[in-house]
Amino acid sequence: IVNGTISLVSGPGNLDQALNNLLETDEGELLYHGKYGPPIRRIIGIMNGATAALLAARYAKDSIAADPRISSVTSSVGTTSGDAILVTVTAKTIQGTTSVTGVTY
Repeated sequence: IVNGTISLVSGPGNLDQALNNLLETDEGELLYHGKYGPPIRRIIGIMNGATAALLAARYAKDSIAADPRISSVTSSVGTTSGDAILVTVTAKTIQGTTSVTGVTY
């Protein structure tokens, strides 16, 4: 919001915003889009450590790779700190640019 007006985001900023929204949405959270978003929050509290980090990174990678604007996911890394999981994904777009997004759960 700029000066009380909602701003539109376009270009690379639009893709970055869309990928962040994707990772921040739980699978099944959207009523009519049940497969949108990774199921990462399901593992929080059940397991932690290296296994949770690897699983979270894989879920994030699969979700990002499903976006039609992404040609490949070059890196997906999960790390844990206490009971939080940080996931960082690097992807190559169909235009050849690189997009990096990260979310903490």
